[in-house]
Amino acid sequence: SGRSQWSQGGTFPKLKKSITVRLPVRFLATPDMRAHSPPRRSAASGSIDRVSIFSWLPARVILGFAVLIAPAAAQVTVTGPCVLTSSTCATSSGYPTSNYGSTESCLFSNVPPLPLWVESFNVESSSTCGFDALTVASQKYCGTDGPSGVVPTDGTIAWSSDGSITTSGWKICWSGPPQPSPSPLSPPPPPAVTCECDTITVAGAEAYYPDKDGTFTRLSITTSGGRWVYQSSDSLYLFYWSPASDWLIGDDYTVDLAGVRSTSDLSATCPTEASGWEVWDGWAFTSPSGGITVSCTPPPPSPPPPPA
Repeated sequence: SGRSQWSQGGTFPKLKKSITVRLPVRFLATPDMRAHSPPRRSAASGSIDRVSIFSWLPARVILGFAVLIAPAAAQVTVTGPCVLTSSTCATSSGYPTSNYGSTESCLFSNVPPLPLWVESFNVESSSTCGFDALTVASQKYCGTDGPSGVVPTDGTIAWSSDGSITTSGWKICWSGPPQPSPSPLSPPPPPAVTCECDTITVAGAEAYYPDKDGTFTRLSITTSGGRWVYQSSDSLYLFYWSPASDWLIGDDYTVDLAGVRSTSDLSATCPTEASGWEVWDGWAFTSPSGGITVSCTPPPPSPPPPPA
């Protein structure tokens, strides 16, 4: 049988479904448990053993293992006109739109032993809190001094008001302040673009645009993705135009009117990395017979540090 197989060291059979069984579980008794659980008689002395008892608890067998099912935590309850706004927060009557009423009495039970968080507290004040008061752990609170951080050790919170002055009331929670919603993820910043060129020399378009050859000096201006803008001595600009993904030479780096352009390596961070340079001949862009070269003059090296 299955029982003899297990006792001889065999394997457990695979269970396709979980089943609920009741297994004897040994545990230590407490005074309140002795009233509900039968005592066990000691075999040696015949006396009643009041420390170790057996109690039948529900268990669930899952894949051959018995797991005890813990009882659910008791729910917080309230009597009187106070309000449980959620499973973890409570308010005085009328809060937050109106004052609490006079001659009120409320009792919250099964409050977990957690530090209280006070969102708002405004109760008629007196030196002894003898008029209106919230009582937590045998201590009364009134005025604007609420029970922040106080633990309801006896599991209760009591509220009472007299027949005269009423104010806006209170809201307390036993789960801590609400956590802020996570901010939406920001898009990653564009990759940093580096181009170690102080000057760019362009040659090869003399037959079409003599004034567009020469040296272009880096300005403290960038375009798309941090690419530098360069300017020649006759106020022409060498710049990257992101809508077309081209490097251009023209009169204005904010528009795409140009007489020289690159046509390949469209993601080049430096104009020296681009290729396929063409010039406008009045009818179309074309490649000069000798080609166009774009070269870089790097900045001078930094001077060495002074000797220590």
